[in-house]
Amino acid sequence: MATLSSFSDIESPPPLFEELGLEIGDKGQKKNEPGIIYKKDQTPSVQAKVVALVNREPITMRDLIDRMRMVAKAPLSQLPDAQFTQMRQQVLSLMINEAIKRQTTERVGLKVSEQEINDAIQQMKSKTSFQVVGCPSF
Repeated sequence: MATLSSFSDIESPPPLFEELGLEIGDKGQKKNEPGIIYKKDQTPSVQAKVVALVNREPITMRDLIDRMRMVAKAPLSQLPDAQFTQMRQQVLSLMINEAIKRQTTERVGLKVSEQEINDAIQQMKSKTSFQVVGCPSF
């Protein structure tokens, strides 16, 4: 991964920047600070770009990038291209599998009651030294 101290000499941003909705330059409030990375104005078409369709349920680029940010241990813009691509594929696969499981659960009518959730949490607590921190009571 190449590191840059200044973005002012770049003619066009790397593809990763476009995919993340970032741009380089003197946009926004800080017009006199070249080399600052700014968030592009998001248009509905960028946010709503469908990257996968699971039985008519779309997974948008925004959903994918948001999930990648939750998983990443570093800012996405700092990941090498190969690692970014691998993470994108893995996270998208995970999201597709989750959608399939959710749809199947809804189709067959499986439901979990609040009592079943509470019982499962209590069972986990009793089997391990696991502590629930900041989890609301049901």
